Amino acid sequence: MADKRDQGATSSAPLDLDAIRRRIPTCPAPWYVEYDEPAGKWLIGYPTANPLAGLIATVPDYGEQLAEFIAHARTDVPALVEQVAALAAELERVRAVVERIRDCHDDGREGVCCGQAYPCETVYHLDDMQPAAQPRPDA
Repeated sequence: MADKRDQGATSSAPLDLDAIRRRIPTCPAPWYVEYDEPAGKWLIGYPTANPLAGLIATVPDYGEQLAEFIAHARTDVPALVEQVAALAAELERVRAVVERIRDCHDDGREGVCCGQAYPCETVYHLDDMQPAAQPRPDA
């Protein structure tokens, strides 16, 4: 059996948002955290008519912060996935605009896209966004 500890995303691997969405449980949200004093542990679950039917996990009595994290993950993870997807879509839109601006100045003709001499202020700003930005001649 494969070691499940090695199945998480790494900082160098791109996120697979569809795979994350598939792993989000379909049980109701939000989840609750409740301390069971007689048992000495935290209970994590979702509300149902039968409390034991909605029990998801238990955490030792010293794990209140972990229990809260697990319980909030049910609503936090879907919200984060949607925010990441929206930001990725916006980034792609901005990259397309940047490419169009670069393309209009590719041949070095003045006035093709903005009416300014090449390289215009916009191109300087775009170059500043690149890892190996060239110094501006007037700087």
